[in-house]
Amino acid sequence: MNQNTVFICYRRDLVGKSFARQIERELLHRYYDVFLDVDCLGAGRWEDQIIAQIQDRAHFLLLLTPGALDRCADENDWVRREFLLAEKHGRNIVPILEESVVIEDMCRLAHQDMQPLFEYQAITIRHETFPGDIEKLISQFIVVHKAHEESIPTIPDFQIDTSHFDIFKYAPAELFGREDETRILNDAWNHVIESKSNRTNILVFVAFGGEGKTSLIAKWAADLAHRRWIGCGAVFAWSFYSQGTKEQTTASSDLFLKQALVAFGDAEMADSEKHVSEKGKRLAQLIGAKRALLILDGVEPLQYSPASPMSGEFRDLGIAALLKGLAAFSSGLCVVTTRYSISDLKAYWQSTVQEKELNSLPKQAGVQLLKSFGVHGTQVEYEQLVEDVHGHALTINLLGSYLRNAHAGDIRKRDLVKLADADDEEQGGHAFRVLAAYVKWFETGGKNTEENNRGQRALAVLRLLGLFDRPLSADCFFALLKMPVISNLTELLVEKMRQNVTRL
Repeated sequence: MNQNTVFICYRRDLVGKSFARQIERELLHRYYDVFLDVDCLGAGRWEDQIIAQIQDRAHFLLLLTPGALDRCADENDWVRREFLLAEKHGRNIVPILEESVVIEDMCRLAHQDMQPLFEYQAITIRHETFPGDIEKLISQFIVVHKAHEESIPTIPDFQIDTSHFDIFKYAPAELFGREDETRILNDAWNHVIESKSNRTNILVFVAFGGEGKTSLIAKWAADLAHRRWIGCGAVFAWSFYSQGTKEQTTASSDLFLKQALVAFGDAEMADSEKHVSEKGKRLAQLIGAKRALLILDGVEPLQYSPASPMSGEFRDLGIAALLKGLAAFSSGLCVVTTRYSISDLKAYWQSTVQEKELNSLPKQAGVQLLKSFGVHGTQVEYEQLVEDVHGHALTINLLGSYLRNAHAGDIRKRDLVKLADADDEEQGGHAFRVLAAYVKWFETGGKNTEENNRGQRALAVLRLLGLFDRPLSADCFFALLKMPVISNLTELLVEKMRQNVTRL
């Protein structure tokens, strides 16, 4: 039995609810897997689920607040039934007395079936200053008591798998202009921790390429990791950009489903010949049963493009089944980024799915971003430049680095980038113009041969990157540098590699 599991039993009155929430929050912050009645229930008979949870969890906390036992004379009272069931199965029972409760009064009120309760070592906690007593409460879990002879670890077996998407390398040192979106993410996760009903199961951010979707979730995830993944039972992150950014018939969820099913404990299903929709449903069950954070970055390769009659719908049945399953039930949160609105989830938009459009950066946020690159100029010049690129985050990043690297941050050199020629109808058109300015800079070279060759090598790398519509892996890059050289493209790169090998 997992010694990290806790069941909280309490009377659902005002004081009991407040006290239970406090204890649940503090335990979740320390990575305990907590069950708190109706907020953690899935589909099916709630009575059967509560009985199963008591049987499966190692620790049973009974909150004794005023009125906690006043209805225990009724044999159908759930406080009484839950306690007796925990007794029957030898759970580690920890009575928690709210400070205002007098134990003798509780004894007089309690039904005779509840008398064994008072043989357990109780802990008294002040409601108002509870967080300070949390370690005292946890220490009760370690006491060997009756049939329970194992101790609970202070740190659980916490599962993190971001090996398929190194999300942290996309996290900027500082995120500008995304305060509202960060608040939405924080609120969604806090609602998971608090097991709120009617909360968001799936949070989708929709925007064109370069608006900063990945940077947003990467920065938020990095901050969550800094807080020791507060409340998470598992973390799994995946990027579909490795399959390209254009609509293509080869993009699929097969590898993702296989890896995720293994990570969440069903290797047999992962290796089976089951249809991807069945695998997606099974994965939704496994993930939904945990307080898991699932991050899916760039799912548009699996969707129909806006030009299609089926705009935004998933071409991939596996990912569609997964997200529909999580929309129906999840104890955690799934964060999705995409360029297209997800039509398959429309039925849940007013309940468990939030879809947010990520707009261009506000003017002042764009100015701050330019300044962070060391670009210097007047306030009017800053604001005009941000307006000219419509607040497009990627373009401002490229411009900032270009002006810093090529022109010592002088904003007046922005005229070398022909932004006025960019096609507004072409998504990312201004970013292409900045890249064209880089090309011109690299082509002009420097004052001597080595500086000129350095620029030509940089230009060759830029052109190699342009051959791909997805991240260029190291093995693909070095495959392009094998002999024979590619005329007018890889000669200088291969020659530089030979020189480095000779020096070694």
